[in-house]
Amino acid sequence: MFNRRNFLLTALGGLALAVPLQTTSANQAATRVRFQKGRTTAIVSGAIKASEEKTYLLGARAGQKILVHLSAPGKNMVFALETPSGEPINFNVTDTEAELETSGDYRIIVRSRGGSGAYTLEITIR
Repeated sequence: MFNRRNFLLTALGGLALAVPLQTTSANQAATRVRFQKGRTTAIVSGAIKASEEKTYLLGARAGQKILVHLSAPGKNMVFALETPSGEPINFNVTDTEAELETSGDYRIIVRSRGGSGAYTLEITIR
């Protein structure tokens, strides 16, 4: 027997499964970068394995300038900078400077070029 309510629930459940969820690598949550009061630079440190990446979120406004510098002892880390809509600004770099065109949460995604290692990100917003 056709049950419209069950049909709709089943159809909607199927749609929900078909919609991709926005996640970072290895299903790890992004880390929000916070600036100390009165500061324009934040420094964050971390470590990742060869197959991992770490995502940082940074709220910024259109017209601001961002400077990002990544340092790693083995020089085996790079990062990508993405707009709030996911468009790349730069990728596979260790330094970047850009004027931001839109307001929102920008992503900085740190990746390994091979091997595990520690890193430090210096992020400045002006």
